[in-house]
Amino acid sequence: MKRVITYITTALLLIGCTAPQAQYQYTEGYELHTPYHIKYNHTKPLHNEIKNILQEYYHSVNAFDSTSIISHVNRNIPIELDTIFVNMFNKAIEVSNATDGLFDVTCAPLINLWGFGFKSGQPVTEESIEQAKKLVGYQKVRIENNHIVKENPDMLINLSALGDGYSCDLIASLFDRHGIQDYCIEIGGEIV
Repeated sequence: MKRVITYITTALLLIGCTAPQAQYQYTEGYELHTPYHIKYNHTKPLHNEIKNILQEYYHSVNAFDSTSIISHVNRNIPIELDTIFVNMFNKAIEVSNATDGLFDVTCAPLINLWGFGFKSGQPVTEESIEQAKKLVGYQKVRIENNHIVKENPDMLINLSALGDGYSCDLIASLFDRHGIQDYCIEIGGEIV
């Protein structure tokens, strides 16, 4: 009888000590007017880590957040750039160079002119286009000593075109650190 109890106790301990089984976890939300859906196979949910990464991302490059790094840059308030901003800015300049300026990180004045940014309702005229174009030119901005330097302080930086894709990459990096290989990340239509 003692031997049976020992076997049962040992079996229960072994069962209780087995590693948790991976299962599909699902995280979704709607940040900055952008829906996201993330599904991954892991032993535990990473919802808080995902939300923290998205919050760091938005605090860095969300132009609609007056406390964000990009808002400080656009208002010429000195601020130290973070890794997210630097990586996105450098990628934007790389794409601008590769497309001979067809992609331009400083195009916010033109975006605003047509009402897709902060300003709307203004008539678009040849004169307003010419005025806006004076504030556009990716060659006129750079990073120096971890700060943005603009040839004209009225220039604006807009990283939105890279935003959803880069935020997907940030979540994918989180999954890589956790050894997760089975996942699908969709943010605003961009997918990893």
